[in-house]
Amino acid sequence: MEFRGRDRREVKRPRGHALANTDSSRYLSHGGGTGASMGIALKLPLTGGCVCGSLRYRVSALPLGVFICHCRNCQQRTGSVYSLSMITWRKDFEAMGETLWRDSPGGSGAMHRQHICPQCLTRTHTEQSAYPNIINVRPGTLDQPNVVTPVAQAWTKEAHRWAIAPNLKGFEENPSDVQELFEEWQAAHS
Repeated sequence: MEFRGRDRREVKRPRGHALANTDSSRYLSHGGGTGASMGIALKLPLTGGCVCGSLRYRVSALPLGVFICHCRNCQQRTGSVYSLSMITWRKDFEAMGETLWRDSPGGSGAMHRQHICPQCLTRTHTEQSAYPNIINVRPGTLDQPNVVTPVAQAWTKEAHRWAIAPNLKGFEENPSDVQELFEEWQAAHS
């Protein structure tokens, strides 16, 4: 299998590499469909944790929804092009193990409390001071992260154009009707 880099040199994958002898279009395309059309019924509770396993969590009820955030703050905080948030009620979330936390402003300026594992520094969840009954779980830390799909993407005006998910609702800033998106996501995952 060959890939071409920006400088047009051919890149050959070594034998045994995960992408060797495969159709690269499967890995290089964004796929299609909306968050709702890609949904599956979730088996609860959802469990997850940090890389080293010393911080675990459980979500006991259906989350409200999953979103992509392209804001510059999320880009810098994750060191990536966007962040994923799985929004759930605080009463349905239980963390097991010690966390370190840091209060910092989110993209909107509201304070967010980031929780990380003190051993491996994995960020597992966030509390927002503006919404004290809500926890934002980082879906990449789920034991089975592929069971949840985003319903929409926010702050597309700050997105890297190549990172915008096609066929997924997009909002230049925060969505105006979050409740409607919650209902769409829950219908796809219940």
